[in-house]
Amino acid sequence: MKPTIVSLVLLSGLTMGVVCFAGKVNISGVDKAGLLRGLFYRAKPQGLGFLQVRYCESLLTDNPEPRDLLSDSDVEQILERGYVDYLKGRVMKIDISGDSVDTFLYNRDNGEDAAEEIIEGFRQ
Repeated sequence: MKPTIVSLVLLSGLTMGVVCFAGKVNISGVDKAGLLRGLFYRAKPQGLGFLQVRYCESLLTDNPEPRDLLSDSDVEQILERGYVDYLKGRVMKIDISGDSVDTFLYNRDNGEDAAEEIIEGFRQ
């Protein structure tokens, strides 16, 4: 995404340039349930959110298989709401309810072009 330079006028009358990564990515035709899961698993736990992340049940049981952290009912409820701020300890800050998505906040917290990489994976 190309940065746009925005000028801000401060109270002192000085002008300061700020880089603003405004823009949306088209997600029409993308499986939103799959996209939500992809964004969730790519997202990083923030703060004490790591306490909510359980990668494998084998720590508590004899089952060595990884556990799916998002149930189908979780995904359904989230898709009805649209916007996700934090999800099970992971920072999301994204709204996938429409046909386009603003990826700035997701990428800010999860890495440059993180959301775009997930979206492109679902297009192929």
